[in-house]
Amino acid sequence: MKLNIALCFVLALCSSALCEITPRVPWTNNLNLKDGFKLRWVNTDDHWLTMEMSAPIHGYVAIGFSPNGAMQGSDIIMGWVDKFGEGHIKDLYATGNQAPMQDVTADVELLGAEETAEGTTIRFRRKWNTCDKQHDYKITEDTIKLIWAYGHNDPDHMNFAPNYHVAKEVFKMRT
Repeated sequence: MKLNIALCFVLALCSSALCEITPRVPWTNNLNLKDGFKLRWVNTDDHWLTMEMSAPIHGYVAIGFSPNGAMQGSDIIMGWVDKFGEGHIKDLYATGNQAPMQDVTADVELLGAEETAEGTTIRFRRKWNTCDKQHDYKITEDTIKLIWAYGHNDPDHMNFAPNYHVAKEVFKMRT
């Protein structure tokens, strides 16, 4: 009986497929970017980059690893929480200043997603080197150029046309 009550309580707290993002991660880096966009990551694992991106919006958030600070050639990870509370993540690449294309080899894993009154947060991981030389960026100890985007609406699954917004920052991911 106690187990059933506890289970009902947990289910009531978790109204979506992905509940509040847990557990707390000991982030090694925390970057506050423009317009409230936040990026946190752990760079202590030799194989995996774990990241969390958030923005004060109820739409999508995206981060891109760029060879030159522009969209063209960028490896982009986009995430959002849909109207049913389910988290989504896409592995994308950009061919220019237009909506990115979906990578046929999805090299990113969704670890958690949440949408609260404060905004949208997406946690994911990917390998530092995915071995996808065509559409993924190999992250090394060198300086990297980041682009990021966010939109106030979830991307349309059928047409996949997110709103375009981008800014850039230059720094080192693996130091």
